[in-house]
Amino acid sequence: MEASRGEESEAPEMFSRSKQARFLRSCLRDALPEQMAGLDCNRMTIAYFCVSGLDLLGELTEEDMNATTKWVLSLQVCVSAVASWVLLSPPDTWSIIPKTSTAPGGFRGSTFFAASQESGREAWDLGHIAMTYTALAVLKICKRGLEDVNVAGNA
Repeated sequence: MEASRGEESEAPEMFSRSKQARFLRSCLRDALPEQMAGLDCNRMTIAYFCVSGLDLLGELTEEDMNATTKWVLSLQVCVSAVASWVLLSPPDTWSIIPKTSTAPGGFRGSTFFAASQESGREAWDLGHIAMTYTALAVLKICKRGLEDVNVAGNA
């Protein structure tokens, strides 16, 4: 932006590593800013960007990695009864046929979608492929192995 005659132009604000790290850490650990509240269902993706940013800044601490790992693993879907989708006639009609199966595996995007077993909706509590990928990426950035991930259920 050009300065008008007689006005001084403001110098651009410099990048502050500590302010950026504080912001990323607050989004990772605390509630999202009000403008981002609608993104809570995609919190795993936000966690990915926060963890990646902290790692790139050299600000990712052991405490961050431990807390994030615990949170990510808490979003793993582990249910024993799942619903099977079967296409019926006409082709645009879907029906649910309950069956017993092994845990479907995968990860939710946040606790927003979690269904308790008491609610009777656990058949709908399924992992999401994009959130599963993002969760695995977060675990790797946090230098964690996959020994606590239900790998058989994610195949």
